[in-house]
Amino acid sequence: MQLKGCTLTASTYNVLLHGLLLCGKARAATGVMRRMEREGIEPGLMTYGAVVDGLVKCGRVEDAWKVAQEMGSKGLSPSEFVYSAVISGYCKAGEVDKALRVWEAMATSGIRPNIVLYSAMIDGLTRCGRMAEAEMLFGEMVDAKCLPNIMTFSSMIRGYFRSGDPSKALSIWEEMVKVGCTPNAISYSILIDGLCNVGRLKDAMMVWKHMLARGCAPDTVAYTSMIKGLCISGMVDGGLRLFSDMLAKGDAKPDAITYNVLMDGLIRSKDLARAMDLLNQMLDQRCDPDTVTCNIFLREIGVTGGKGSEFLEGLVMRLCNRERLCLF
Repeated sequence: MQLKGCTLTASTYNVLLHGLLLCGKARAATGVMRRMEREGIEPGLMTYGAVVDGLVKCGRVEDAWKVAQEMGSKGLSPSEFVYSAVISGYCKAGEVDKALRVWEAMATSGIRPNIVLYSAMIDGLTRCGRMAEAEMLFGEMVDAKCLPNIMTFSSMIRGYFRSGDPSKALSIWEEMVKVGCTPNAISYSILIDGLCNVGRLKDAMMVWKHMLARGCAPDTVAYTSMIKGLCISGMVDGGLRLFSDMLAKGDAKPDAITYNVLMDGLIRSKDLARAMDLLNQMLDQRCDPDTVTCNIFLREIGVTGGKGSEFLEGLVMRLCNRERLCLF
């Protein structure tokens, strides 16, 4: 356009930036922003926000924070959106300490956290097992009259279960329901998984029935958690029935973890034949086995006849040729 005598405006550059970011080309978008500056066109809040968000989505959180910090030298203050993008990015990358430093910078700038910011930070802390800090932030959030949403409650529930405190997890669930926050498939899955992991299968089954009664379709995690709970309790046939129900309804698709849980249950019940049938079904559905799958079978095959090498060779051939796999 410039070669034909047309001058690129801020709006034109922003359209170009938007297109590049939609294609995941954050590095190229950053280059366009630098070109804008060389042309004497100062990027505005929207431009900076879009570039920061794009860099975060491409996994370049460190670069995103550097761009956000540049804004001050241009007389611009990072917005809630910018801070939220960077904090969420660091939390998802497991770099919670860096997220907390950005949080402190945000507080210093005078920006009050909103529900998105609180939820992102709490989620990051709970995923790293830092429940004491998550509790403090949760309390601060409530005191600030910023009501927790389903994501905030779900993060706290998952965190308490993972830290070995199911009573607090259930207490948060009750508080969530009390304040009128309606559970969704994700929150139900977290509760069911947590209950199954601490051996409270009956309670998990009650939650499952409640979820179905409310018309909330279980997702893959919920199905897998219930199947795992049944198998661990020695109710493998119940797990298989639930698996069949999952396939029939089609609301959720089994993944490698689902298959592994069932195959492990079958093998522990000394039903290698049905486990092998399920492995073939898994392969037929183009769901590739992982190292856990191999270890489940190798553990049993090593015990029953030392045919581990034959099994692995057969599995590789089956994956290459999409043929049925058998041991005998």
